[in-house]
Amino acid sequence: MIDPRLPLTAVIGGAGKTCTAHLVRRMLESGAKQTTGLITSRHSYVLDEVLPPPQWPDWEQSLSELLDRMKGAGCAGCIVTLSVPMLESGLLNALEWETAVVTSVNDRSEADAVRSYLTGRCGTLVCSVDDADVRALAGGWTGKKVTYAEKRGEADINGRNLRLRRDRIEFEALTDQSICRVRLPVPGGFGLYHSLAALAVGISRGLPLNTMAEVLSHAGGVPGRMELHELDNGTAVLIDSAATPEQLENLLLTGRELAQGRLLLVCGAPGDRDRALRPAIGEVISRMADRIYLTADDPRTEPVEQICRDIRAGMTGRRGTVIPSRERAIRRAMENARPGDLVILAGRGDRTAMLLEEGTVPFDEREVVRRIAAQLQDHLNTTQRQE
Repeated sequence: MIDPRLPLTAVIGGAGKTCTAHLVRRMLESGAKQTTGLITSRHSYVLDEVLPPPQWPDWEQSLSELLDRMKGAGCAGCIVTLSVPMLESGLLNALEWETAVVTSVNDRSEADAVRSYLTGRCGTLVCSVDDADVRALAGGWTGKKVTYAEKRGEADINGRNLRLRRDRIEFEALTDQSICRVRLPVPGGFGLYHSLAALAVGISRGLPLNTMAEVLSHAGGVPGRMELHELDNGTAVLIDSAATPEQLENLLLTGRELAQGRLLLVCGAPGDRDRALRPAIGEVISRMADRIYLTADDPRTEPVEQICRDIRAGMTGRRGTVIPSRERAIRRAMENARPGDLVILAGRGDRTAMLLEEGTVPFDEREVVRRIAAQLQDHLNTTQRQE
């Protein structure tokens, strides 16, 4: 049985819930001074220790052991990221939530599923009311709630006058009692909603707005999520874990905000997984990227070339260049980038190993980018000396 004595916060939604959860954790730890564990679909965090997430098929037992470990380490609570299908699985019926943050749903039926699950299990609902379906959920909520928005003035906290910088976002946060300028040192306009969710959680805990703004000003990004590397040659590389059509569309929209020139995209799709998504991935990237390099991303037992053909089946116009070796694809993109261009590496994020048919091999994109950037700079320096 999962110990109910550790207060739990759920972050429920689609794309962006992991980034939101990290900011909420930062708000609780630095603002409310509450040591807080975090469980996402990729990692679990206990103090400074990074562990695997709960594992199937013994998810409930694995979660219970993680929560026990957090209690033993002195955590005052835990944040868990959840998808809507998980709420409907029955695995979470034994849990109660001090706070539930609902960032987005796909439609009204998902909103109804979230309300059905949270009713009687949640102390405070935190949600965006810019999303019509989430707004309907909030409208029918009879318990305590804190809402946030950019476009609708009736929210408890609003974001206004968003300014996008290469390395950060800035905006004004407003409640009915105060206003404060907020600076988040993470690029991309979607950070506004992640920040507003964290601020709304802080409001639910009674934190002053200026205290929360100070917390966000020192909040770092999530490794492998919108991780920007500025290079000496005037180009930049953005590393992100986006893998679904929706996630890739959001990533490329953000990339367009950051780039002064072209978007050069390096991506693939995992092997032995979700083949039906591949043409949809192809449709999105061919519509939004300026140059595309299709390559490996945990191919497992499938040939990389076949995975790329499946992606190409949905592409129109731009067909992309197929380079099965991911390191070679990254090198080609970085070699072809001009000052102002943005190279986007999608799909892998902070993963440090690649799954191949013959086994697992080390592959950390950040190390690859640093090595290629150094080699390109050395080549440029040598050419300039010879001239």
